[in-house]
Amino acid sequence: MSYQYNPTAKEMRDAFFVAYGASGDAMMMGALFGHLQYKKPEYLEKLYQETLDKVKGDLVEKGLI
Repeated sequence: MSYQYNPTAKEMRDAFFVAYGASGDAMMMGALFGHLQYKKPEYLEKLYQETLDKVKGDLVEKGLI
């Protein structure tokens, strides 16, 4: 399948900002999350786990847990 556009993350964010103003980041996250939830739920699970691991590592590093 051939795609007309291959936007970078910055180009995508800029486009959403122009289209939706200050709500652009939230709109883009919602659109991407919705698409991934339907097409690649295992990727969302992995990304979430990596994020929780990062938070835990930061808390351990600061001696909070």
